[in-house]
Amino acid sequence: MRGFARHALFVFTVAVIIVVGSERMFWYWSASPLVHPEAALFYSASAAAFLAVLRRFEVHSLTGVVLATPIVAYVTEGVITPVLYSGGPTPFFPLWFTAWHGLLSALVLFVLIRRWAIAGRTRAVAGLSLGLGAFWGTWLITSLLPDQLEDPELVTEHGELVAMAPTEFAVYATTFTAIALVAHLVLDRVWPIEPTTLFARTEKVLGAVLLVGAAAWTVAAPWALPMFVGLCWVQFRVLRRHRDHRPVDRPTVLESMRGPASWRSLTPVVLMAPVAALTYWAWWSIEPSEAVLNGIYFGVIAVQTLIAGAVLVVSWRRTRRAPDDGGAIVESSGPSAPADATVDVAR
Repeated sequence: MRGFARHALFVFTVAVIIVVGSERMFWYWSASPLVHPEAALFYSASAAAFLAVLRRFEVHSLTGVVLATPIVAYVTEGVITPVLYSGGPTPFFPLWFTAWHGLLSALVLFVLIRRWAIAGRTRAVAGLSLGLGAFWGTWLITSLLPDQLEDPELVTEHGELVAMAPTEFAVYATTFTAIALVAHLVLDRVWPIEPTTLFARTEKVLGAVLLVGAAAWTVAAPWALPMFVGLCWVQFRVLRRHRDHRPVDRPTVLESMRGPASWRSLTPVVLMAPVAALTYWAWWSIEPSEAVLNGIYFGVIAVQTLIAGAVLVVSWRRTRRAPDDGGAIVESSGPSAPADATVDVAR
């Protein structure tokens, strides 16, 4: 039971990080950090599914991580909520949510920052944090759009919506940047050595529960369950091929991410907050027109969707290669990495 509790806390901590990207960078209407743990409980299903896929398919490279990230999106928006099906059985929402929940939240905020911090790549973490901060401040300025402030669903859930002033947003960004940073530090304390038998059985139960959850949404969208199963099946098929190409001497991603990650390597994460705040203030100061805000809003969505589609296609094609050379996510500094494992995903 102690091992099970440790693994459950590990999943929750990963979910805390993912929620920062998936919710706090997406909007700030639920601004209180007190609601963050509640959101992380829901996202624990997405985090658990992602981690289970990484483990089951012995994901060992950046290619494999990319192919696993859609699962975060499918569970978040196809089981926890039914938004995945609102566009019908089309690829638009699966790709956009893969870009946001999968590539941004799971891959960038969790996997890349964790790996680079373990490797002591302080400059890489700093550069990534600067970029994330600029993106964060730019995207959330679109909250000034009338369609956002008057959204009936948001108004019903949160009451009257008022866009944050720059000083308020600075506090908001600082708060959730700190939460992400602390969660990364906590991972060193709760990272499990290997899954317990009890937790492995729980993962099987989780799979059944997710199927039931997707099936429940067929009341609103008849294509919900077949769409969910079909999307997951595609990812599992290519991940199986990826696993078949794993070199025998290469550790998996989860094995290479055990750490430890030092304070020094993770400290640059704090740059996200001031950069986000300054970017938001800059946009606020120039008072962009509604046309400009719409351009940012729809432009970000379009670019994210295209990036997700391109990255997935490239990753699918790389799984046809043997052995896989899709970017090993291993550094020699990891405690479980072999001495000659020096290929780095950032190169």
